[in-house]
Amino acid sequence: MDATHYSNNSDNTIQKNLANGWDFKFGDYISNGFKNTNSLIGGNLAFGVLAFLIIMAVGFVPIAGSIVNFLFLNNCLLVGFAMAVYTFKKNGDTNFNNFWDGFKFIGPMATFGLVYLAIAIVIALIAVAVFGFSMIEGFMQLQKNPGNTELAREFAMTIFSKMGIFFLLIIGVFLALYPISFVPFFIVFHKKNAIDSITTSYKLLGKNYLIGFLFMVIVGIIAVLGVIACFVGLIYTFPATRNMLYELYADMTGLEIEDNTDANGLTDVNTLD
Repeated sequence: MDATHYSNNSDNTIQKNLANGWDFKFGDYISNGFKNTNSLIGGNLAFGVLAFLIIMAVGFVPIAGSIVNFLFLNNCLLVGFAMAVYTFKKNGDTNFNNFWDGFKFIGPMATFGLVYLAIAIVIALIAVAVFGFSMIEGFMQLQKNPGNTELAREFAMTIFSKMGIFFLLIIGVFLALYPISFVPFFIVFHKKNAIDSITTSYKLLGKNYLIGFLFMVIVGIIAVLGVIACFVGLIYTFPATRNMLYELYADMTGLEIEDNTDANGLTDVNTLD
């Protein structure tokens, strides 16, 4: 299957949902995410382990590894779960190659990575503005005087005094940026460029912004539970959480409905369930 087959036939549902809003099916996204994972359990687990090892291995390369991961590797790999599930639902089967099809979109993924990098730099500058340079200066002083207990105490007090602000900043950043998690889906399934993907994601999720944020928190908790289970559970929860995000995306864009609508506007409801 080439990249052209990973596309929706129309933006009709997107336009309708932008105009009228859409029902957020919280429980369905989670349960269907587990269902998708179980339907392709072998591929999901194997690809999840390989993707994790690849990201970790590349990340060990000084500077260049982090840049490659940030710009395109992470997104090209992580969108693979959705591409395999989409193929399975559409055709009734899939193969392991479909998990790797994210690399067919490496160009737009890299463009998105550059945009995201610019956003991250702005956020870092805001953080510096909020916290000032006192923490940076204190950290540098500790590096120069590692055995100085007085400097260590002062630095610890500085951090403690700003923990509340730091926590609120983290929550605020997550609240502001979580729609960006769906940008790779728009690139793959709707052939949108980075900017259009970002704006469309924010507009659609803007119809259910707070419940969408809560959903992302729950998905994050499920992932953390996998980590707590000595990382063994992560082998399962890693693909499961990615598949939950795909279910939300498919619903808010009408991906599976419109992709199953023929030229006469009739829909075969049995093909994609």
